[in-house]
Amino acid sequence: MLSEPKSLVGCVRQYCYCRERKYCPHDNPDDFAYVIKVKENAPELLRRALSRLPVDVIITGDYQPAEKKLEVSRRMLEVCLELGFPVSVLERSPLVLRDLDLLKEINQRAPSVVFFSTISAPDSPTYERVRQMENLAPRIATGRKRYAAMERVAKAGIQTGISIMPILLGLCDTDENLEATIRCTANHGGRFVITGGLTLADQQREYFFGVLGE
Repeated sequence: MLSEPKSLVGCVRQYCYCRERKYCPHDNPDDFAYVIKVKENAPELLRRALSRLPVDVIITGDYQPAEKKLEVSRRMLEVCLELGFPVSVLERSPLVLRDLDLLKEINQRAPSVVFFSTISAPDSPTYERVRQMENLAPRIATGRKRYAAMERVAKAGIQTGISIMPILLGLCDTDENLEATIRCTANHGGRFVITGGLTLADQQREYFFGVLGE
C-alpha cells in the first residue's frame, strides 16, 4: 500500500485534532489552515512512482474547496485508472461525488473503497455537542451531507463506510453515540466502521490544548 499521495499541504477545515498539523512546515500553527500549498505536479509524481511499483491500493482523497477548481485529485484518480491501481479514498467532503464516474470505473477494474470521516451521526444524542466541537472546524460539511454522499457511493456499487477518528474521550466515546453512528452508517449503505484514538504530537498537541483552553 502506497502512503497517501498529497495534492495539497495544509487544510482549510481547521480540525483542532487533525494529525496532519504535526507535519505543518510553518512556525505558526495557525498557518496550517490559512497557507495552503498546491502540489500541481502531484499527478505526474504519482505516475512516476506507480510506474515502478506492483499494483497495490493507493490511499487518496483531498477534496478541499480548492479542488473544485484545480482538479488535482481528479487527475490523480485518472492516473490510478490508467495504470490499473485500486484506490482507498477517505473524505469529509461531498465534493468527492464529482468524481464518482472515475471511481466507478476504477472500482470495476480493481475493487476500491470510498469512506467518510465522522465522529457522530445526526440522530446521536450527543450530535449537538459534537457539532459545537466541530464549530472549531467551521469549513466542513455537516454529518447529514456526508451520510448522503455515502449513500450515493453505495448505490454506485462501491464499498463504503466510515472512519471514527479520533474517538474523543468525554465527547463521542459513549455507547449511545457509537451505536447511533454505526446504525446511521448501516442505514446509508455503509459496510464497515474503523476507529482510532487521538494522537497528539508536536504542533498538533500544542494547538489542540490551546483551543481547549480558549
